[in-house]
Amino acid sequence: MTPEEKVQQYLEDGVLPEESDELRQLLEDDELYESYLQYERIDAELKALPRPKLSADFTARVMAALPETPVQTAPDPVVPFSKSVRKERKPHSKQMQWLQRHPGLIAAVLFFSLMSSATLGLWSSASETMTYTKVPGVIVSENEVIVPAGVTVEKDITVQGGDLRIEGTVNGNATAVNGRAYLASAGQVTGELEQIDQMFEWIWYSMKQLF
Repeated sequence: MTPEEKVQQYLEDGVLPEESDELRQLLEDDELYESYLQYERIDAELKALPRPKLSADFTARVMAALPETPVQTAPDPVVPFSKSVRKERKPHSKQMQWLQRHPGLIAAVLFFSLMSSATLGLWSSASETMTYTKVPGVIVSENEVIVPAGVTVEKDITVQGGDLRIEGTVNGNATAVNGRAYLASAGQVTGELEQIDQMFEWIWYSMKQLF
C-alpha cells in the first residue's frame, strides 16, 4: 500500500491511537500533506451539499420500472467452490476499487458536470449582450454601467457583458462578468469587487449564487 493510499484509508476508516504516530510521519511529506488537506476539503464540501428530497412514491415507482424476473423451472446447478472457480474471478482494478470507496465523490463530479453544462449556455449569453442589475441612479453608456459620485447602491450590483465603473458607493458586492470593473479613487465597495473574465470563474460564481 502506497503512502497516499494509507492516508486515504485513515480518512475513510479513522485513525486508531496506535496509528497516529505513523500518520503524523506520513504528513511530514509536503505532497502528502497537501493531498490530505484536499481530501478534507472535498469531504467537507460533500457533507455541506443539500441532500436530495425524494417523493413519497419514489420507491414504488422505481420498483414498478424494474423488469419482471422470469420464473425459473429448475434451479441452476451448484458449482462447488474450488481453486479453478476462484481463478476465473477477475480482480477489480485499482480504479474500480477507488470508485467503489468514494461514491460520494462520483456523485459530486456528476453534479459539477451537469452544472458546468448548464452554465456554458449562461456564459455564452452573458458574452453577447449586456445585462445589469436595475438600481436607481446608475448611468448606462453603451457597454458600461456607471455608479456616479454621490449615488449609493444599497444592494449587490452585477454587470454581464459590459464594464462596471464605480465612482459612488455600493453597499454590497460589485461584479463584472466578461467585462472590466473599475473603482474610482472616491468610490467605495463594502463587499467584494470581482471581475470575472474566464469561463471557469463564471461557473464558480454561478455555483456560489446557488448555495
